[in-house]
Amino acid sequence: MSEDTSMPGMVISAVKAVAESAKALAEPARLAIEKLAVGAGRLYEPTHVRRIAMANADKKFINAIGKEDLAVLQETAENRARYRKLRQETNLQLIADRASRLFGEETPAGSAAPADEWVDEFTDQSKDASTDELRELWALVCCGNKTRRCRSTTYSTVSKRHGRDVGKKLFARS
Repeated sequence: MSEDTSMPGMVISAVKAVAESAKALAEPARLAIEKLAVGAGRLYEPTHVRRIAMANADKKFINAIGKEDLAVLQETAENRARYRKLRQETNLQLIADRASRLFGEETPAGSAAPADEWVDEFTDQSKDASTDELRELWALVCCGNKTRRCRSTTYSTVSKRHGRDVGKKLFARS
């Protein structure tokens, strides 16, 4: 018996033949799959283009709305800051008017203008006093211990009424 007619030899040659056939069929199969993919892509392309266009439109819309919202928020913040400054300036003016009434027409004898640091601290601490009672207390602080009524206005009185720690510097006038 020759090697070609033996059972193991026949199996090997059959496997080789199948492998060669598979190689020969692989290239056409690959080409067929690529052609089908291109064809499916062409069928899907209009849908894909529409979806991309919609996504881009949504993106532009969201960006536009976001910019409008940002502008509205910025305007609101600016309005709030202007209102706060106006309210604080009004509070300071009311306190100054009350202090002026407490002093009367004349500055008490022997009194000197307060130091700039004291005025700055006073302004920072008193600008948010929005009730009449607090404004009155701050006016008493502003006029200093010049009258009997002012002597009863202490650091603890103002800080308790104001609900926060009022600078002790205000009460340590030089």
